[in-house]
Amino acid sequence: RLSVTLVLLLSVLGLAAGGKVLALPVGGSHWLSMREALEGLKAKGHEVVVAAPEINLHIKPTDNFTMKMYPVPFTQEEMDKDFHAFLKGGFEEGSFLERFVRTYQRMKRLSDFAFISCEHLLYNKELMRYLEESKFDVVFTDPVIPCGPIVAEHLSVPSVYFLRGIPCGIDFEATQCPNPPSYVPRVFTEHTDHMSFLQRVKNLVFDVQNFFLCDFMYKPYSKLASEFLQRDVDVLDLLRKASVWLLRLDFVLDYPRPLMPNIILIAFQGGSFLERFVRIFQRSKKTSALFLATCEYLLNNKELIKYLEDSKFDALFTDPMLPCGQILAEHLSVPSVFLLQQIPCSLEFEATQCPRPHSYVPRLFSANTDHMNFLQRVKNVLFDIPNNLLCYFMFQPYSKLASEFLQRDVTVLDLLRNASIWLMRFDFVFHYPRPLMPNMVIIGGITCTHRKAHLPINVKEERKEMDPALIPKEDIDGHVLWRISEEKSF
Repeated sequence: RLSVTLVLLLSVLGLAAGGKVLALPVGGSHWLSMREALEGLKAKGHEVVVAAPEINLHIKPTDNFTMKMYPVPFTQEEMDKDFHAFLKGGFEEGSFLERFVRTYQRMKRLSDFAFISCEHLLYNKELMRYLEESKFDVVFTDPVIPCGPIVAEHLSVPSVYFLRGIPCGIDFEATQCPNPPSYVPRVFTEHTDHMSFLQRVKNLVFDVQNFFLCDFMYKPYSKLASEFLQRDVDVLDLLRKASVWLLRLDFVLDYPRPLMPNIILIAFQGGSFLERFVRIFQRSKKTSALFLATCEYLLNNKELIKYLEDSKFDALFTDPMLPCGQILAEHLSVPSVFLLQQIPCSLEFEATQCPRPHSYVPRLFSANTDHMNFLQRVKNVLFDIPNNLLCYFMFQPYSKLASEFLQRDVTVLDLLRNASIWLMRFDFVFHYPRPLMPNMVIIGGITCTHRKAHLPINVKEERKEMDPALIPKEDIDGHVLWRISEEKSF
């Protein structure tokens, strides 16, 4: 675990007991990742102090750490507005020059917020005096905003960097890590690590904008650091003094590249298939018990069940991931519509009698694709064993509960087979193609924020024939629409 790695790092610094950690995080998703690491250190007995601006993204006061919040001269609304504009730019298309200019303009505004926050930290005399007197053992920070390295240099304590990467690639230069343009793709190029000669030339040319971006992002911090530390220093000098770089990436998802000895990859928890399976089993056991208890309370709530019986529903809309809804549908004798992404142990295949040949449909945990050689297909067959175990563990208690409530022997598989329609929230753009049954409908990502502006023509024509009472007043394009006939047939 990451916390274990950090504790070992602290022990190297000569800590016989719990150490004092100063965390200087960057807001947004950077903080969400760092917070988990800090909670691990706190659980190991270390004292954690977090210094952050009062106006930020997601960094909120908590009892888990000692929080030192300092004032800044801008509002939350101003920061949120510019941050959302920056995120939106990532989905806008255009030429390289157009994308680069847009990114530059929006990043400049966000960089201004970060730089102003850093200034108000360094020149907050009361807070800096507290940090100096606290005698921290290590500074834990994200160097994408180099305020943390400046504070670490001022306090003369070792620094541990926790990051995903730095946009202009200055982390390569700071660690003196090889970064050949022949193999390591540059930002905005859309290249892979397998490039033709012309792509390598293009990759080299794109380094120009990286130098420009580095100068734009970090030159103000070099000037600020020189003024605060009262000696000539630049950001590169500060970054080179880091003790350890903890990189939140893995070569499973990122292009392989050279690493230096003080760079540690921490993206995923490792382990064999058996170790991963046991971890998931242990974590899901308690959660499953809570869901089962919730279902029991629902079915044993006589007043609520009576209301449901008297309401004469036409259909029951549920997610069969937890089969409590289907138990109710069976009790009320109404058709059921399932909305789901999938069931972990693939019970939906068996319930719908849908073909799922081992030769083409990858099993859970196997890490296979839909293009397998002979040995991978054998492995795919073997991986069905834990799937069956997972199904038994998850759904056997519901089979017992359903039999008691419905007063007849019944299994979860029997209940799922009675579904009228399966609405599957996936698409073969992102999922491996597989067989489907006639009552299985693929509806994709209906929860996406950016839906299409207009409904498809065939859906519009269907709507013209619908009873107006069935159409919501606030029309939301992109939702699945269907009509229940007078006979209530599906």
